[in-house]
Amino acid sequence: MIKTLKPTEFDILFGSEPFLKDYVTHIQENPSSLLSRILGVFEVQVEELPPMQFFITENMLGNDFTAIKRCYDLKGSTFERNTDLDLLQEITGETGLKVLKDINF
Repeated sequence: MIKTLKPTEFDILFGSEPFLKDYVTHIQENPSSLLSRILGVFEVQVEELPPMQFFITENMLGNDFTAIKRCYDLKGSTFERNTDLDLLQEITGETGLKVLKDINF
């Protein structure tokens, strides 16, 4: 997965109290942790455009997509954070790889 970083998010990773140091220690000490593995943090600048920072993580879903019953993208907000479901999805609660959002949780 690739996620762009806002300046505030970049500061959390590398600021005066960097998150990455504690994150790396946690991952090393807890190899079975369910936290997503950050594979790298990068910055790209194209000609006159401002630089863009992003990070790449492992695919959290793994390879057995048939076992996934529900998948969420949680942001901690309710503004435009709903995914429309069809009747079968509403009844069974199973949506597979259709990404649900905060209000669906």
